[in-house]
Amino acid sequence: MEAARRLSGMGHEVILLEKGAVLGGTLRFAALAYAANAPLLSWLCDQLADSDVDVRLKTPATTGLVEAMRPDIVVVATGAVRDRLSIPGAELDHVFTGDELRSLMLGESDSILRRKVGFGTHLAAQLGAVSGLSSNLELIRKATHRWMPFGKRVVLIGGELVGLELAEFLSQRGRTVTVVDDSGPLGRGLTLVRRMRLLPELREHGVALHADARDIVITPEAVTFTDPAGESQRLPADNVILAKGARGDTTFADQLRTAGHRVRVIGDAVGVGYIEGAIRSAAQAAASIHSQ
Repeated sequence: MEAARRLSGMGHEVILLEKGAVLGGTLRFAALAYAANAPLLSWLCDQLADSDVDVRLKTPATTGLVEAMRPDIVVVATGAVRDRLSIPGAELDHVFTGDELRSLMLGESDSILRRKVGFGTHLAAQLGAVSGLSSNLELIRKATHRWMPFGKRVVLIGGELVGLELAEFLSQRGRTVTVVDDSGPLGRGLTLVRRMRLLPELREHGVALHADARDIVITPEAVTFTDPAGESQRLPADNVILAKGARGDTTFADQLRTAGHRVRVIGDAVGVGYIEGAIRSAAQAAASIHSQ
Protein backbone atom coordinates (compact mmCIF):
# COMPACT_ATOMS: atom_id res chain seq x y z
CA MET A 1 0.00 0.00 0.00
CA GLU A 2 2.77 2.45 0.89
CA ALA A 3 4.79 1.64 -2.22
CA ALA A 4 1.71 2.07 -4.42
CA ARG A 5 0.88 5.37 -2.76
CA ARG A 6 4.37 6.75 -3.23
CA LEU A 7 4.83 5.57 -6.81
CA SER A 8 1.46 6.93 -7.87
CA GLY A 9 2.31 10.27 -6.31
CA MET A 10 5.52 10.32 -8.37
CA GLY A 11 3.48 9.98 -11.56
CA HIS A 12 3.74 6.25 -12.23
CA GLU A 13 0.79 4.18 -13.41
CA VAL A 14 0.23 1.70 -10.57
CA ILE A 15 -1.96 -1.39 -10.32
CA LEU A 16 -2.28 -2.96 -6.86
CA LEU A 17 -3.31 -6.62 -6.76
CA GLU A 18 -4.78 -7.88 -3.46
CA LYS A 19 -6.08 -11.42 -3.05
CA GLY A 20 -8.27 -10.48 -0.07
CA ALA A 21 -11.60 -8.66 -0.02
CA VAL A 22 -10.16 -5.66 1.81
CA LEU A 23 -6.82 -3.88 1.97
CA GLY A 24 -4.46 -4.07 4.91
CA GLY A 25 -3.11 -7.60 5.14
CA THR A 26 -1.25 -8.22 8.37
CA LEU A 27 -1.62 -4.56 9.33
CA ARG A 28 -5.37 -5.13 9.64
CA PHE A 29 -4.80 -7.82 12.26
CA ALA A 30 -2.14 -5.69 13.95
CA ALA A 31 -4.66 -2.85 14.15
CA LEU A 32 -7.16 -5.20 15.77
CA ALA A 33 -4.68 -6.45 18.38
CA TYR A 34 -3.26 -2.96 19.07
CA ALA A 35 -5.65 -0.11 18.38
CA ALA A 36 -2.84 2.45 17.99
CA ASN A 37 -2.03 0.81 14.62
CA ALA A 38 -5.51 1.55 13.28
CA PRO A 39 -4.91 5.21 12.24
CA LEU A 40 -2.09 4.11 9.92
CA LEU A 41 -4.34 1.55 8.27
CA SER A 42 -7.13 4.10 7.82
CA TRP A 43 -4.71 6.69 6.46
CA LEU A 44 -3.23 4.30 3.90
CA CYS A 45 -6.69 3.23 2.73
CA ASP A 46 -7.77 6.88 2.40
CA GLN A 47 -4.59 7.78 0.54
CA LEU A 48 -5.14 5.03 -1.99
CA ALA A 49 -8.80 5.93 -2.39
CA ASP A 50 -7.79 9.49 -3.24
CA SER A 51 -5.00 8.40 -5.61
CA ASP A 52 -4.91 7.12 -9.17
CA VAL A 53 -3.86 3.64 -8.03
CA ASP A 54 -5.93 0.91 -9.72
CA VAL A 55 -6.78 -1.27 -6.72
CA ARG A 56 -8.01 -4.76 -7.63
CA LEU A 57 -9.37 -6.71 -4.67
CA LYS A 58 -10.02 -10.45 -4.67
CA THR A 59 -7.34 -10.76 -7.33
CA PRO A 60 -4.57 -13.22 -6.46
CA ALA A 61 -1.37 -12.43 -8.32
CA THR A 62 -0.13 -15.20 -10.60
CA THR A 63 2.70 -15.31 -13.09
CA GLY A 64 0.13 -15.62 -15.88
CA LEU A 65 -1.81 -12.56 -14.75
CA VAL A 66 1.33 -10.48 -14.38
CA GLU A 67 2.53 -11.58 -17.82
CA ALA A 68 -0.76 -10.47 -19.35
CA MET A 69 -0.43 -7.05 -17.73
CA ARG A 70 3.05 -6.48 -19.24
CA PRO A 71 4.37 -4.24 -16.44
CA ASP A 72 7.67 -2.35 -16.59
CA ILE A 73 8.46 -3.50 -13.06
CA VAL A 74 6.75 -5.66 -10.43
CA VAL A 75 6.92 -4.75 -6.74
CA VAL A 76 6.37 -7.89 -4.64
CA ALA A 77 5.04 -7.17 -1.15
CA THR A 78 3.52 -10.53 -0.31
CA GLY A 79 4.66 -10.51 3.31
CA ALA A 80 6.21 -13.20 5.46
CA VAL A 81 5.32 -16.85 5.64
CA ARG A 82 4.88 -18.56 8.99
CA ASP A 83 6.24 -22.03 9.45
CA ARG A 84 4.58 -24.25 12.04
CA LEU A 85 7.07 -24.47 14.88
CA SER A 86 8.80 -27.80 15.38
CA ILE A 87 7.47 -28.10 18.91
CA PRO A 88 6.06 -31.45 20.06
CA GLY A 89 2.27 -31.08 20.18
CA ALA A 90 2.08 -28.11 17.78
CA GLU A 91 -0.33 -30.10 15.60
CA LEU A 92 -2.96 -30.50 18.34
CA ASP A 93 -6.41 -29.03 17.68
CA HIS A 94 -6.32 -26.56 20.59
CA VAL A 95 -3.16 -24.98 19.13
CA PHE A 96 -3.50 -22.03 16.75
CA THR A 97 -0.90 -20.42 14.53
CA GLY A 98 -0.87 -16.66 14.14
CA ASP A 99 -2.30 -17.03 10.62
CA GLU A 100 -5.15 -19.22 11.89
CA LEU A 101 -5.95 -16.67 14.58
CA ARG A 102 -5.99 -13.88 12.01
CA SER A 103 -8.26 -15.92 9.72
CA LEU A 104 -10.66 -16.54 12.59
CA MET A 105 -10.83 -12.95 13.79
CA LEU A 106 -11.15 -11.46 10.30
CA GLY A 107 -13.54 -14.06 8.87
CA GLU A 108 -11.15 -15.59 6.36
CA SER A 109 -11.83 -19.15 5.19
CA ASP A 110 -9.65 -22.04 6.34
CA SER A 111 -10.67 -25.71 6.39
CA ILE A 112 -8.20 -26.56 9.17
CA LEU A 113 -9.55 -23.68 11.23
CA ARG A 114 -13.11 -24.96 10.81
CA ARG A 115 -12.05 -28.27 12.33
CA LYS A 116 -10.42 -26.53 15.29
CA VAL A 117 -13.20 -24.14 16.27
CA GLY A 118 -16.27 -26.02 15.08
CA PHE A 119 -18.79 -25.29 12.37
CA GLY A 120 -20.80 -22.74 14.34
CA THR A 121 -17.88 -20.46 15.18
CA HIS A 122 -16.47 -20.73 11.68
CA LEU A 123 -19.87 -19.94 10.16
CA ALA A 124 -20.23 -16.89 12.39
CA ALA A 125 -16.82 -15.66 11.25
CA GLN A 126 -17.76 -16.22 7.61
CA LEU A 127 -21.06 -14.40 8.01
CA GLY A 128 -19.19 -11.51 9.58
CA ALA A 129 -16.91 -11.36 6.55
CA VAL A 130 -19.76 -11.56 4.03
CA SER A 131 -21.79 -8.89 5.82
CA GLY A 132 -18.80 -6.59 6.15
CA LEU A 133 -18.82 -6.70 9.95
CA SER A 134 -15.36 -8.28 10.00
CA SER A 135 -13.92 -5.18 8.34
CA ASN A 136 -15.14 -3.01 11.23
CA LEU A 137 -12.21 -3.40 13.62
CA GLU A 138 -13.75 -1.31 16.37
CA LEU A 139 -16.85 -3.50 16.34
CA ILE A 140 -14.70 -6.63 16.56
CA ARG A 141 -12.73 -5.18 19.48
CA LYS A 142 -15.96 -4.52 21.37
CA ALA A 143 -17.47 -7.90 20.50
CA THR A 144 -14.39 -9.81 21.66
CA HIS A 145 -14.76 -8.37 25.15
CA ARG A 146 -17.98 -10.39 25.36
CA TRP A 147 -17.02 -13.56 23.51
CA MET A 148 -13.97 -15.27 22.02
CA PRO A 149 -13.55 -18.91 20.96
CA PHE A 150 -10.78 -19.55 23.50
CA GLY A 151 -10.67 -20.99 26.96
CA LYS A 152 -9.69 -19.01 30.03
CA ARG A 153 -6.06 -20.14 30.09
CA VAL A 154 -3.98 -19.23 27.04
CA VAL A 155 -0.27 -19.84 26.52
CA LEU A 156 1.45 -17.80 23.81
CA ILE A 157 4.67 -19.23 22.43
CA GLY A 158 6.66 -16.30 21.10
CA GLY A 159 7.69 -13.15 22.96
CA GLU A 160 8.38 -10.79 20.09
CA LEU A 161 6.13 -7.91 19.03
CA VAL A 162 3.31 -10.15 17.78
CA GLY A 163 3.24 -12.36 20.87
CA LEU A 164 3.29 -9.50 23.35
CA GLU A 165 0.59 -7.50 21.59
CA LEU A 166 -1.60 -10.61 21.45
CA ALA A 167 -0.91 -11.17 25.15
CA GLU A 168 -2.12 -7.64 25.88
CA PHE A 169 -5.20 -8.13 23.66
CA LEU A 170 -6.19 -11.43 25.32
CA SER A 171 -5.45 -10.26 28.85
CA GLN A 172 -7.76 -7.29 28.34
CA ARG A 173 -10.47 -9.81 27.44
CA GLY A 174 -10.30 -11.74 30.68
CA ARG A 175 -7.90 -14.50 29.70
CA THR A 176 -5.14 -15.77 31.96
CA VAL A 177 -2.18 -15.38 29.64
CA THR A 178 1.36 -16.71 29.80
CA VAL A 179 4.11 -15.95 27.29
CA VAL A 180 6.89 -18.48 26.71
CA ASP A 181 9.85 -17.98 24.39
CA ASP A 182 12.94 -20.05 23.75
CA SER A 183 15.05 -16.90 23.37
CA GLY A 184 15.42 -13.53 25.03
CA PRO A 185 15.13 -10.71 25.73
CA LEU A 186 11.40 -10.37 25.09
CA GLY A 187 9.89 -7.65 22.94
CA ARG A 188 11.93 -7.75 19.74
CA GLY A 189 10.26 -5.60 17.10
CA LEU A 190 8.78 -3.17 19.60
CA THR A 191 10.13 0.36 19.76
CA LEU A 192 12.25 0.95 22.85
CA VAL A 193 9.67 3.21 24.48
CA ARG A 194 6.78 0.79 23.87
CA ARG A 195 8.82 -2.17 25.11
CA MET A 196 9.73 -0.32 28.33
CA ARG A 197 6.05 0.43 28.90
CA LEU A 198 4.43 -2.81 27.71
CA LEU A 199 6.51 -5.38 29.61
CA PRO A 200 5.79 -3.87 33.06
CA GLU A 201 2.12 -3.37 32.13
CA LEU A 202 1.76 -7.02 31.14
CA ARG A 203 3.28 -8.18 34.42
CA GLU A 204 1.08 -5.73 36.32
CA HIS A 205 -1.99 -7.29 34.69
CA GLY A 206 -0.95 -10.80 35.61
CA VAL A 207 0.67 -11.94 32.37
CA ALA A 208 3.55 -14.28 33.22
CA LEU A 209 6.59 -13.89 30.96
CA HIS A 210 9.13 -16.68 30.50
CA ALA A 211 12.20 -16.10 28.32
CA ASP A 212 14.99 -18.56 27.46
CA ALA A 213 12.74 -21.58 27.93
CA ARG A 214 14.08 -24.96 26.80
CA ASP A 215 12.47 -28.25 25.80
CA ILE A 216 9.01 -26.73 25.17
CA VAL A 217 6.32 -29.39 24.76
CA ILE A 218 2.58 -28.94 24.16
CA THR A 219 0.21 -31.55 25.58
CA PRO A 220 -3.60 -31.63 25.40
CA GLU A 221 -3.78 -30.04 28.87
CA ALA A 222 -0.62 -27.98 29.33
CA VAL A 223 2.65 -26.54 28.06
CA THR A 224 5.79 -27.82 29.73
CA PHE A 225 9.33 -26.44 29.53
CA THR A 226 12.58 -26.10 31.44
CA ASP A 227 13.34 -22.63 32.78
CA PRO A 228 16.82 -20.99 32.79
CA ALA A 229 17.44 -22.30 36.32
CA GLY A 230 16.93 -25.86 35.08
CA GLU A 231 13.56 -26.27 36.80
CA SER A 232 10.69 -28.04 35.05
CA GLN A 233 7.59 -25.88 34.57
CA ARG A 234 4.04 -26.89 33.68
CA LEU A 235 1.44 -24.36 32.52
CA PRO A 236 -2.17 -25.59 32.26
CA ALA A 237 -3.57 -24.37 28.92
CA ASP A 238 -6.98 -24.45 27.30
CA ASN A 239 -5.48 -23.00 24.12
CA VAL A 240 -2.00 -22.40 22.79
CA ILE A 241 -1.10 -19.75 20.18
CA LEU A 242 2.12 -20.00 18.18
CA ALA A 243 3.20 -16.40 17.75
CA LYS A 244 6.61 -16.79 16.12
CA GLY A 245 8.22 -18.51 13.17
CA ALA A 246 7.69 -15.79 10.54
CA ARG A 247 10.32 -15.51 7.82
CA GLY A 248 10.78 -13.80 4.49
CA ASP A 249 9.76 -15.64 1.35
CA THR A 250 10.76 -14.67 -2.20
CA THR A 251 9.24 -17.69 -3.96
CA PHE A 252 6.80 -15.67 -6.06
CA ALA A 253 9.39 -13.00 -6.81
CA ASP A 254 11.80 -15.67 -7.99
CA GLN A 255 9.12 -17.11 -10.29
CA LEU A 256 8.55 -13.68 -11.80
CA ARG A 257 12.27 -13.17 -12.34
CA THR A 258 12.51 -16.55 -14.05
CA ALA A 259 9.69 -15.40 -16.35
CA GLY A 260 11.79 -12.39 -17.30
CA HIS A 261 10.23 -9.60 -15.22
CA ARG A 262 12.06 -6.83 -13.43
CA VAL A 263 11.21 -7.36 -9.77
CA ARG A 264 11.67 -5.42 -6.54
CA VAL A 265 10.86 -7.27 -3.29
CA ILE A 266 9.88 -5.19 -0.26
CA GLY A 267 8.53 -5.54 3.26
CA ASP A 268 8.40 -8.79 5.19
CA ALA A 269 8.82 -10.83 2.00
CA VAL A 270 12.50 -9.88 2.28
CA GLY A 271 12.74 -10.43 6.03
CA VAL A 272 10.57 -9.57 9.01
CA GLY A 273 10.85 -5.85 9.74
CA TYR A 274 7.36 -5.19 11.11
CA ILE A 275 5.48 -1.98 10.29
CA GLU A 276 8.44 0.38 10.50
CA GLY A 277 10.56 -1.87 8.29
CA ALA A 278 7.75 -2.23 5.75
CA ILE A 279 7.26 1.54 5.43
CA ARG A 280 11.01 2.13 5.15
CA SER A 281 11.52 -0.50 2.45
CA ALA A 282 8.53 0.83 0.49
CA ALA A 283 9.99 4.35 0.56
CA GLN A 284 13.42 3.12 -0.54
CA ALA A 285 11.96 1.01 -3.35
CA ALA A 286 9.76 3.82 -4.65
CA ALA A 287 12.66 6.28 -4.70
CA SER A 288 14.90 3.75 -6.46
CA ILE A 289 12.30 2.87 -9.09
CA HIS A 290 11.50 6.52 -9.78
CA SER A 291 15.17 7.39 -10.28
CA GLN A 292 15.68 4.69 -12.93
